[in-house]
Amino acid sequence: MDGASIRDIASRAGVDPALVHYFFGDKDRLFKTAIRPPYSLEEILEVMRSPREDLGRNLARFALVTVFEERSEAASALLRTVISTPGGPAIMRGVIENVVAPVIGSALGGEDGRLRAQMAASWMLGLFVIRRIIRVNPLAGLEAERLVELVAPILQQILTGPLPSPVPAVEPEKTP
Repeated sequence: MDGASIRDIASRAGVDPALVHYFFGDKDRLFKTAIRPPYSLEEILEVMRSPREDLGRNLARFALVTVFEERSEAASALLRTVISTPGGPAIMRGVIENVVAPVIGSALGGEDGRLRAQMAASWMLGLFVIRRIIRVNPLAGLEAERLVELVAPILQQILTGPLPSPVPAVEPEKTP
């Protein structure tokens, strides 16, 4: 995306560049519109409606099987685009801070719900990168259901277990 112009993008889409400018304005706005997570907000809400004691297993299965296996191509493309595009990290941060963390955090409740949601999201993203992008074995070669069994208790701890000590509130980093 970084090396592509609006003209290039419009040409590949088979439309006039003026049409792209009319609907999206600039490349950043087009990028933000085009990027869609390989899951819906409703799917996350459904997982979070699970009984509290099943949250780790159900969220692990949703992330590791549904998103990272069944929708692996979409998830990989999204992550690669976010990492390689100048505005990508800010967009991903916005999705995590303004969608994923509030939804999961609200479902968890408590003053540390958002922090727990961010810890879970970062851990699951790390697993995805190691497993599907970098492809480190034996993690990359494990059956998805086996990985769910390994990950579920740790994810359950992150989501619902006691935290080692009170975590002070930290103001988010300001982006230029």
